[in-house]
Amino acid sequence: MQAVNCALCRQGISLPPEGESMSDNPVLDMLARIDGRLGRLEERQSALEKGQAALEKGQAALEKGQTSLRVDLMARMDRISDQITLIKDDQTVTMGASDSV
Repeated sequence: MQAVNCALCRQGISLPPEGESMSDNPVLDMLARIDGRLGRLEERQSALEKGQAALEKGQAALEKGQTSLRVDLMARMDRISDQITLIKDDQTVTMGASDSV
C-alpha cells in the first residue's frame, strides 16, 4: 500500500485516513491524466513510425544510388584497364620495331 500511496502523493492525491473511503474524484482525475499521457505517447509513437518510414525510404534510395555508382565505377575501371593494355601493347610494338632496326 505504501507504493500506491507514494504514486498517489506524486500526483497530488492523498489517501484518506484509515477507515474512511476515498471519493471517486481523485481516482477519476488520475485516470484522466493517465489517459492523456497515453494519448500523447500514441501521438509520439505515430510520429516516430513516420520518421522511421522516411528513414527507410531514404536508405533504399541511397542503396539504389550506391549500386548505380558501383556499376559506373566498374565500367570506368574496365575502360582504364583496356587503355593501359593498349598502351602496353603499343610500347611492345614500338620496342620491337626499334630492336629490328
